[in-house]
Amino acid sequence: MYCPRCGKPAEPGEKICSNCQLDFETMSPDSNVNFSPDLEPQLVNIQLISERLRKVNIKLICFSIIALSILIITFLSADKVSNSAYQITQIRSSTGNTINEVYYREMGNIYTGYAMFIRECGIFFATVLVGLGLKRSKQ
Repeated sequence: MYCPRCGKPAEPGEKICSNCQLDFETMSPDSNVNFSPDLEPQLVNIQLISERLRKVNIKLICFSIIALSILIITFLSADKVSNSAYQITQIRSSTGNTINEVYYREMGNIYTGYAMFIRECGIFFATVLVGLGLKRSKQ
């Protein structure tokens, strides 16, 4: 005999399925289906697929999409800031190393640091969102 719920072979006289805990005694006689051994691998595959589908959660998918959007937006904005910082550092006067050039080089470094901060914030918030999605998907 095979368990009608999970398809695991049941020992003769067994009252409860050792895999899915189905109580064989409470089942009606016509629901006690004997599966053939050649169908068992197919039943196991169907069970694995259904378990995986149950684990996929809409909340987790939504949180992940939002987290990915945040990452993309923060990396794009950080790229813009980095490009601007590079352009500022490339400003040169025709007379040599003036105070303005030193100022622009330092401002470029500050903007480069700011771009790194933007990226880190994006990664942080994306991680928090995925964590919240995982926590909510388990509820």
